Amino acid sequence: MGRQVEPSGDRGAVLIVERAVESRRELAWALRSAGFAVVEADHGGQALELIQQRAFDCVLCGSQLDDLTGIDVLRSISAGGAPASLMLMTQEADTRLAVDAMRAGAADLLIQPLPLAVVIERVDVAVRKGRRLRLLEEARRRGMKLAETAEALEEFVPSSPSGSRLRAALPDDDVLCQLEPRQLARLSPRERDITRRLAKGQNISEMALELELSPNTVRNHVKSIFGKLQVRSQVALLSMLVGGRAGQG
Repeated sequence: MGRQVEPSGDRGAVLIVERAVESRRELAWALRSAGFAVVEADHGGQALELIQQRAFDCVLCGSQLDDLTGIDVLRSISAGGAPASLMLMTQEADTRLAVDAMRAGAADLLIQPLPLAVVIERVDVAVRKGRRLRLLEEARRRGMKLAETAEALEEFVPSSPSGSRLRAALPDDDVLCQLEPRQLARLSPRERDITRRLAKGQNISEMALELELSPNTVRNHVKSIFGKLQVRSQVALLSMLVGGRAGQG
């Protein structure tokens, strides 16, 4: 059984779900040392029970568990409506897994191995997003007015004139909502469309056929998108869209 340690840190509450004992304990130690409150679980069923018992800002889940897959766990948490930021850990740089993680509600995809300092930084970003989700849920339950909600979220939502307006116009389930306003503002309408298609796992040929463009034209658009968002591959782009975090190429 994973250890159900009562959290004491004030930087955010994190649930780690990982079957590999050494890896889980090393990560838990690093996060606690950085000021996070950490609870550990070694299988999916235990994690789902813990989610029902207390609130977490972030759930960090391994892709393969003894009873469920990490995708199954994230999907169940998302379906239950828990306002937590979800992260999937994997050693596979796989496009399909990244798409599945995003559809399951993941806020970030950690492709291991990563330095602990990088993991801590990305957990911090996820915790901030999780707190924003909890504030939004609290605002919804309390019937807070829009102005009050915006004031409460000011710490977590960076502003950028044109980018903010663009993002505000997007539906909530649009993957581009994961981009920062300044990132969104850099993309042309065509590039935003192609970015959505990349997030679905489409390749150059499929996009060229559906958009009635030449493969070279699509390839140039993709290259421009990668440059503007500072990523080097479709997998890196998917990780950004899942995590809503810049510069992880």
